[in-house]
Amino acid sequence: LGGVDWDIALADYAFQLCGLDVSFAEIQETIQAGRILLSAEQEKKMLSRSTETNMKFSYNRHPYTAKITRDAFENLMSDSVDQTILLMRRAIKNSKTPLQISDIDEIILVGGSSYMPMIRKAIEVEFPNAKITLDRLKPDQAVAEGAAIYASMPQEKTVQTVSPCAYGLGCYNQDKKVSSHLINRGDKYGTLNKDMFTTRNDNQTSVNLEIYSDRSYEAEVSVSRCKLLASKPLSWVKPVPKGSRIEVSFHLTSDGILKVYGECGGTKINFDLDVQGASQKEVEDAINDIQNKTIG
Repeated sequence: LGGVDWDIALADYAFQLCGLDVSFAEIQETIQAGRILLSAEQEKKMLSRSTETNMKFSYNRHPYTAKITRDAFENLMSDSVDQTILLMRRAIKNSKTPLQISDIDEIILVGGSSYMPMIRKAIEVEFPNAKITLDRLKPDQAVAEGAAIYASMPQEKTVQTVSPCAYGLGCYNQDKKVSSHLINRGDKYGTLNKDMFTTRNDNQTSVNLEIYSDRSYEAEVSVSRCKLLASKPLSWVKPVPKGSRIEVSFHLTSDGILKVYGECGGTKINFDLDVQGASQKEVEDAINDIQNKTIG
């Protein structure tokens, strides 16, 4: 989790408090976006030292002030804190030496976000027997140093045997559209998983099977956080009642092909997606995008 995720959420919350019908995503390409994000970052840091603060910013040449309390900010970011704990659990589960949460006796916090009280509180709850230590000398620099040390180590070329992404089917959880994962990040190549879904309306004769990918470890995430890989219609002749079953399976083959299977009303559909990595065109587009972003 990058600190900028928290800054953007705080900016959006400030917009809401000031009655502005806009999100940071809608203005992120504008000049004023940088100033607003900087203001959000400053107030985020202030909330680590104070229980409330006033975020002052300018939007479309009009000044605004949003009073934000630490409690409100912590409620706003509770999902992100939960994600932090989920990542820690996953790291322990995937460690080379078998570990349990009770085996952890000390945790050293690094990175700017570790200054936030909500992070410490969540870790203290998850690891009640561990000593929590904030790197007193250089919590921010430690991240860069760790990356540099790792980069300097000789790297052996290995074959990719687990999925770096999660793959899911677009569906509705109540009124929220989500990607429900059938292949989880970290699943081994060769994994085959099935799940049952249902039609949303009466007399449906088709559905769109939308396949999404993302890099989270959650069972389902909002499609706004995912990349749409493919969409293909599954149609049948006879209308079916609401709640009719749709069987879907995902098979991530050993050679990096995601095979998708769907069936409803006696009609079946199959299609394959190559998910081994970025295409040459995607790599070239990414390089061009980086080269076009310059600082004067």
